Amino acid sequence: MKLLDILLENTLEYKVEFVTIKDKDVSQGSASYKDLEDAKKFFDSLTNDPEVYRAELKKVMGADPSRDMAGASFVGGEEGIERYVHPATKGVSQGGKHSSELTPAELDIRVFANSRLGTTAKKGFTSKDGTYKYLEEGLDNGMMQDIINNPNKRVKDLVDWFNQSEPMFEKDFDAFMYGRYEKFLNNKDAETKAKMYKVLQRMANK
Repeated sequence: MKLLDILLENTLEYKVEFVTIKDKDVSQGSASYKDLEDAKKFFDSLTNDPEVYRAELKKVMGADPSRDMAGASFVGGEEGIERYVHPATKGVSQGGKHSSELTPAELDIRVFANSRLGTTAKKGFTSKDGTYKYLEEGLDNGMMQDIINNPNKRVKDLVDWFNQSEPMFEKDFDAFMYGRYEKFLNNKDAETKAKMYKVLQRMANK
């Protein structure tokens, strides 16, 4: 069986995750599909919605003991396919608009993207449905080591706790979650979690 066939066979579903901002109210959601075509259609519709801050199309894969990942069998996880970020997040140096050219809604999105996690509530942002968790600071930092040592906790769990205790810029958070470190998010290895914690600290303190 070809590798592509194996990967397709092991795909459980396709997921679209997204964050919207309307009148400074932030909402986070997701939708799951069995077919890539349906997932892609929904993802594309989000990229045309001016209230969507970011969206990502992912493939969710199940465990596969036949696949070797650094000496261990593959335990399943997510793999990014396509990502979208609202163009208002880009400054002039990145080919975007000057802030004076943005609409009030676009300016809200830029302010949000350039704010540290945990500080946006002070700038008037809310999450009335409670789906977006990073508006305010304030969870026990002592939980970090517990998460690192807990074999059932993932890097993603570490990120969730970290972002509520040490503020990062929204754009740095996005770079971690949807960039080079995305492949580690489902990893439960203590050494990997400790390394990712150091990466997060560098991002928060830069």
